[in-house]
Amino acid sequence: MSALRSPGSLSLRTRLGLVVVAAVLASSGLAALAGAAGVAPLVAVPVALALGLLVTQLLATGLVAPLRHLTAAAGRLAAGHHGVRVSPATTGATSTEVVELTRAFDAMAAELADVDAQRRELIANVSHELRTPVAALRAVLENLADGVVPADQRRLDAALSQAERLSGLVDDLLDLGRLDAGLVPLRRDEVAVDELIEAVLAEVRDADGSDVALEADVSADLVWPGDRARLHQALTNLVVNAVQHSPGGGRVEVSARIDRSEPLGADGRLTGPRLVFDVRDEGPGIGADRRERVFDRFETSAPTGGGTGLGLAIARWVAVLHGGSLHAVDPDSGRGAQLQLTLPPPTDRPTAEENPMPPTQTSQEPAAVTSASPATTPAPPSGSTSWWPESRPEPAPRLLGAAALVGTFAALAADHLAETTLAQTLLLWLMTAVAAWPVRHRLDALDRAAIGLAVALAAVPVVRDAEWVSALSVVAAGGLVTATVVGARTLAGIFASGVAVPLAGLRGLPWVGRSVESAVGRTSWAAARTAVVSVLLLLVVGGLLASADAVFAGVVDAVLPSFDLGETVPRTLLGLFVTGLVLAAAYAALNRPPLHLLDRDVAARPRWEWLAPVALVDLVLAVFVVGQAAALFGGQAFVARTTGLTYAEYARSGFGQMVAVTLVVLALVSWAARRSGPADRTVARVALGVLVALTLLVVGSALGRMATYEDAYGLTRLRLLVFVFEGWLGAMLVAVLVAGVLWKGRWLARAALLSGAVALLGLAVVNPDARIAERNLEVESVRFDEFYLQQLSYDAYGVLPPGLRYTCVQAGEFEVDLIDGWLDWNLGRERAEQLCR
Repeated sequence: MSALRSPGSLSLRTRLGLVVVAAVLASSGLAALAGAAGVAPLVAVPVALALGLLVTQLLATGLVAPLRHLTAAAGRLAAGHHGVRVSPATTGATSTEVVELTRAFDAMAAELADVDAQRRELIANVSHELRTPVAALRAVLENLADGVVPADQRRLDAALSQAERLSGLVDDLLDLGRLDAGLVPLRRDEVAVDELIEAVLAEVRDADGSDVALEADVSADLVWPGDRARLHQALTNLVVNAVQHSPGGGRVEVSARIDRSEPLGADGRLTGPRLVFDVRDEGPGIGADRRERVFDRFETSAPTGGGTGLGLAIARWVAVLHGGSLHAVDPDSGRGAQLQLTLPPPTDRPTAEENPMPPTQTSQEPAAVTSASPATTPAPPSGSTSWWPESRPEPAPRLLGAAALVGTFAALAADHLAETTLAQTLLLWLMTAVAAWPVRHRLDALDRAAIGLAVALAAVPVVRDAEWVSALSVVAAGGLVTATVVGARTLAGIFASGVAVPLAGLRGLPWVGRSVESAVGRTSWAAARTAVVSVLLLLVVGGLLASADAVFAGVVDAVLPSFDLGETVPRTLLGLFVTGLVLAAAYAALNRPPLHLLDRDVAARPRWEWLAPVALVDLVLAVFVVGQAAALFGGQAFVARTTGLTYAEYARSGFGQMVAVTLVVLALVSWAARRSGPADRTVARVALGVLVALTLLVVGSALGRMATYEDAYGLTRLRLLVFVFEGWLGAMLVAVLVAGVLWKGRWLARAALLSGAVALLGLAVVNPDARIAERNLEVESVRFDEFYLQQLSYDAYGVLPPGLRYTCVQAGEFEVDLIDGWLDWNLGRERAEQLCR
């Protein structure tokens, strides 16, 4: 059993695989359930994808939460808070990789805390060491300069002593820099060890002046190869350290010997004899827990507080440079401290090139964090994605609740949403209110007008029974709300706003999670996850047992309430779809997408580059307008003689192409205007003005052709819609002319959006189906199509003769009931009911 790994020891890769499997199973299961219930793919697919992402979000919480803790801790650490620590218990880390990462983070934080503490201590020590000799040297020099004291040999020697002390400190710092850079080569010579030790002791006696006795124990004929200068430096640092830790009247002994124990090396071979230096003092000693730490850089523990803490670190570096070692060992006398420097046999000593820079050894113990000001290094970003930064990432539980209420209403009123009803209008109004409420204070006058138009368009389903008019109005209302809440100001931004809301559904998932967590709390969120898992297990286990035993199946049928899968699933999916759509729109409103990236400035180009295509199109349009004038004045005889078509057929033949030409011209005007420079304003106004004016004539020709065709064959929904569309294009061309005169066109995109909405609203106000029926009945030249008129909506019943009111004729003497409840109410159907009575 010990070989089995607990669930908490699963690797991150395995956990990610399980998350993916769970998300795929959830999405595919819901899609299959929706297909069996007959839910439309437009609703089922987004909800299935959202469920898969939600399952991923829930299951990945345990994977992502530790990383977020580590990110926050790293930010605090980068800001200078070196006391921060993490652990698997505090971060919730369970995967092997993340647990190892937390341990590595704690080790790094401890090292940084040590280094920071040592840095501050170094600053204090170096300042102290520099201040004393500098103050003394300055006092001597000031006295000499002022003539207070004579410049005798004693005072000059004192000044020189202080200067040499400063030079020694600088040399230590330079040695530390060479240690880090690994730039110090070895100069190998045969070194007389006794002379080396005597020189070191003499230097310390002359420099220290204390009453500590310095003794040597070394054979006179001992010679060993090495770098005499570096060994002298190392032994000097060791002896100075021993003197600093020795009490007054104490004794420091330096010995050297050959160790012939011939221990086994790392490769299992005999290493040979070694030269061992021992430096002993009678101080307080070194505790077992500090025997490695004393060799850390800037580590000082002398009772006098002197020293920079670099001596022992440099001594160990010299030992490592020779291929040896320096350690604190148990003292032979049982008291004080004993430092042992070991050099390997001559055949094993490394060259300078082979000798890597020794790593800085620091303690892994957490260091006490002082109250020093933290560094100004900025904390790393908290994780917002660069392509869509969050300006308001805080959770919004109220918006979440409002969206859930709108989704609940959609689920409850699902039976009344299939047709044009009051329920549709109420749902659209609720969705608009929740989406626009977060940015109500940022809306300008045009934005408020757009929201007002959206509200008016959303009322079309309750006023008109014609589904094609209601569908266009609903789409236009959604486009107005979306473009307004995301702050679209250009044509590219308006088109991009249609993609922004679906993308916000993905980008806003973490925000939704934070909102849910803020609304229900961490404990309730965990309880909800537990409840979901428990219910799923109950359904699986209970279903298997019910299918295996008839008696248990009967008990389950008696206990559990029955529900209609074909009704419950569509309602639930519709409610979830509407909730997600509203939340996506609200997130896009709170954190507007970076639509400004689409508004790239275009550099002005030479005049001929944009003027040549404009002039060519001007010429083509001029020829076309001349031809249209000939056809207009020549009449039907001219058209029949030149084309072989009737006038009605001629009118219908090129309408679509002229609409396309109008759109191409609008794009050409935008392209050329952005590439013309300030010096080309007059030329651009004339060339583009002629182009737009000729295009207006093309639009007028298209409208005239459609009117001729309508006189010959009657009015239909498509023809009426074409009239509205062409009229809107003509209005936009006039707006482009005005913008060209003013040379200010940033308002054109919003004007196009608002004017299009006004045109659709006007189409709904005139009751299009009634106008179609009326026109076909009143024109004597048109032999109306009874079947087509019977297919019109109930909006046309007020105009149609009783014999063409299909529903009334079919009902006969029975009462006509076109409205089922108040949510199903519609003005057009209400009037049709009254006409059928």
